[in-house]
Amino acid sequence: MLNSDFVQLKTGLKAVIDYRGKTPPKSKTGYLTISAANVKAGRLDFSSPKRISVDDYRKWTTRGFTEPGDVLITTEAPVGELALYPEDGNTYLITRRVIALRVNPEVLNNKYLFYYLQSRPIQQELLSRSGRGSTVPRVLKPDILELKVPNLSILTQARIAGVLAKLDLLRRQNATLEAMAQTLFHSWFVDFDPVIDKALAAGRELPEALASRVAKRRKVLAHDHYPHLPEDVLALFPDRFVFSEELGKWVPEGWCCRKVGDLVKFNPESWSHKTFPDVVNYVDLSGVNSGNIDSVTLTNKSEAPSRARRILRVNDIIYGLVRPGNKSYARVDRKGLTGSTGFAVIRAKEATEQNWIYSFLTLPESVNYFAHIADGAAYPAIRPDQIGDLSILYSTPDLVRKFDKSMGSFVEKLRCNNQKVIALEMMRDTLLPPLISGKLSVENFTTTEGAVTD
Repeated sequence: MLNSDFVQLKTGLKAVIDYRGKTPPKSKTGYLTISAANVKAGRLDFSSPKRISVDDYRKWTTRGFTEPGDVLITTEAPVGELALYPEDGNTYLITRRVIALRVNPEVLNNKYLFYYLQSRPIQQELLSRSGRGSTVPRVLKPDILELKVPNLSILTQARIAGVLAKLDLLRRQNATLEAMAQTLFHSWFVDFDPVIDKALAAGRELPEALASRVAKRRKVLAHDHYPHLPEDVLALFPDRFVFSEELGKWVPEGWCCRKVGDLVKFNPESWSHKTFPDVVNYVDLSGVNSGNIDSVTLTNKSEAPSRARRILRVNDIIYGLVRPGNKSYARVDRKGLTGSTGFAVIRAKEATEQNWIYSFLTLPESVNYFAHIADGAAYPAIRPDQIGDLSILYSTPDLVRKFDKSMGSFVEKLRCNNQKVIALEMMRDTLLPPLISGKLSVENFTTTEGAVTD
């Protein structure tokens, strides 16, 4: 039986570091800053990096320096997001709305604390403590330090952390898979690598505007171990370029511009007051990040928010309309979800075009465009019709189908990993309480984990 005593979090810490000064001036060089916007779903997102000069870093960090392994937690906008300070040898500055918790390693395992604070009971407690006396939800440092942490042995904490670390491994694998899929799309439909390759092989004269890309392809093709495309795939690409007046650039011969709205249906299904089920698994914008559905809330009809209306089907694309630069987009990877009206639900008219459209809409160029046109001071947003008005370069149905087939293994692996993530998160939220209370042993915990991840 495990010790069921609890202690306050602050008793297991060596240091607490927060930043209360003015926002430091931005710099083109220097150290990256970690703000609340960078801390998302257990990891750090530096897709929109901000820096501080080395001199300003030394000036502003008057309360101490963060160290590798510190547990970072956001206190406002949003509350309770967590990440670990990187152990990559780089230096970062935490800014306002982020607190660094440094554990006493004789009392607390930092990774155990990291996962424990992400558990649903603790997240609910943080939310219940936030928002007092403020229009913006905010949790105060004393509220965090007074959280109760189970008084488990260091060995037990390490074993639990080892089980839950598979969450991070699976998420890293997913990030790699998404990057590989995006690389394939970019090569075929943005850089036009196969078209350049065929044009070079045929001795075609290529446009001067493509000179830098052509030079890169010559170097790649000269490499003995370059993996050439199969002949049946290469045959689907032309070997010439023409200038597109609509796009203002050179594009493969025979390809044409289409509007996204001509290829998809927006928000195809919604619940009405009469059809709304007694219980739904609700997905909000805050629970979706860069291709992942990180959070699903089970809610009944009477307590569901009014924006819980969109019926989601497997393979639908959900695309956050509010602050589109936040990358609140993902493929729907499971049945039975209901989405917020803050999403555009996008379903291709031709199923084989769904992965191709998802890849296009999640290109950095597309995300940046939507972020640029978002309207509204407090909540900059776009409309579904603005997504529909975006021009997309269409090749041929056969090539799009071939791309979809090539993407199949990526998507299936992503779906498989996500099912394991869901199971591990459920284990974390449902098994930690009885484990902490002594009603469940670590041996039971690790045995259950094996069944989930094998």
